[in-house]
Amino acid sequence: MVFQSGPRGARLSRELGRSRGTRYAREHRAPIQNVTDLTSLLAINLFAASFMAGLLWFVQVVHYPLLADVPADLSANAAVRHQKLTGRVVGPVMAVEVVSAVALSVAPPGGQWQAWLLIALVLLLVALGVTIFVSVPLHAKMAAGQTGPVTQRLVLSNWIRTTAWSGRAILLTLLVIRAV
Repeated sequence: MVFQSGPRGARLSRELGRSRGTRYAREHRAPIQNVTDLTSLLAINLFAASFMAGLLWFVQVVHYPLLADVPADLSANAAVRHQKLTGRVVGPVMAVEVVSAVALSVAPPGGQWQAWLLIALVLLLVALGVTIFVSVPLHAKMAAGQTGPVTQRLVLSNWIRTTAWSGRAILLTLLVIRAV
């Protein structure tokens, strides 16, 4: 079974036409079986993406500029506390987002949905890639006492994450609207 978008929202359609009762159709059914499953996964994914987008905007506009104003002798301690406290907030939300995004991607509903969910997954991979390979090492340098150019690179690279998570939130919002 495959979900396809129609003029009145999401509707269920048959992927295999008349062969719905064949052994092939029974063995190759996607785990997402109905509109409720799709809408629930989309809502969970949207919540996580929106949470992360909002958090990244706060960090970009408020938190990182304040970190830049921390005196050099206190910046290492501030960076360590930032990492520890931020991890408590974003860790669980990122885990939910990754699991729900993978669930939507592994068993895509098909049609136009599949392309949009793939774009959303790519945006998540960009955001996570920048987090893991750029932001975390820069925060480690700040925790080791490096400031100035490191903080500037962190603020600049954070725009990529902010944009990627904002794009995901917008895209997933549009998909949820079409699904209901």
